Amino acid sequence: MEKKIIDIFMIQKLKRIKSKFRYYFIKRKRYLFKKILDNFSLLDKTFADTGFKSNINNDFINEEFESLSKDFVQNRWAYIENPIKDKYYKNILLSWPSALFFNPRKPDNDIKIQDTGFKWGINISQKMINKNLKYINSFPGFKGFYEYLKSKQFCEKVRNIINIDEEVCCYYISSRVSSGGSYLDFHMDGAGLEKLNRNKAINIVWHINGINGSRNGGLCLATKENVVDIWPEGLIHESKQLQNSCLIYDMTNSHGIYHGYPPMNKNSFRWVITSQFWPKSSVIDLKKNIKI
Repeated sequence: MEKKIIDIFMIQKLKRIKSKFRYYFIKRKRYLFKKILDNFSLLDKTFADTGFKSNINNDFINEEFESLSKDFVQNRWAYIENPIKDKYYKNILLSWPSALFFNPRKPDNDIKIQDTGFKWGINISQKMINKNLKYINSFPGFKGFYEYLKSKQFCEKVRNIINIDEEVCCYYISSRVSSGGSYLDFHMDGAGLEKLNRNKAINIVWHINGINGSRNGGLCLATKENVVDIWPEGLIHESKQLQNSCLIYDMTNSHGIYHGYPPMNKNSFRWVITSQFWPKSSVIDLKKNIKI
């Protein structure tokens, strides 16, 4: 019995060592890759000078998007396929950054097995934003969608979906890439000042690319945290279209809805953009004197 316990301990220790080695190897490889591109001036690194456009003239989203309001208000979540107009969707696909531009998941993170990058947020310092988005100008279609998500034009659509009288603003955007075996443990987000944000703060997860089907990385909603163990018991929704779809859900955890996705099938992959929207009043309460 004692030998068995020692063997299990050693296996776990070896897995941790392997995970740390993998993390530092990938991180170093990606750093050197970008360094080479920098030295040969092969990337546009001017985001700190240009920032994002404040005025957006084009509407990236199909008209059906705002029709989600009824479902969302009733269920506190909604799902739609093909929300991004074909022209803009293709531009995002064509300019999607290589995985080399994403940060590998940290070896001690057993909750989210996915690489992340291009993080922007109201609660992130401008210095860190400039670092996170240093190369985004090299990916114009991808950047354009970020600009659209931050625009007053889109935030008004979000306000209509939530069906509130307050002004809404984009609070956070990031992108994720993952592949076979990756997963996201089912959990609830919570949204800052929950009493102020109840029924007012949402997350919109945009599935940009992947292999359509079950257990391929489509975000799921569930009534039970252990839904993976008892699958499909407790499952409310599974996003099975990984190519141009989005799932909207209420971020306040008082509704009892968990989100995540089970380990992805072998040879599958997942490109996702997540975007959070809060009422402007609660953002200002959260961080005084902030420029939105």
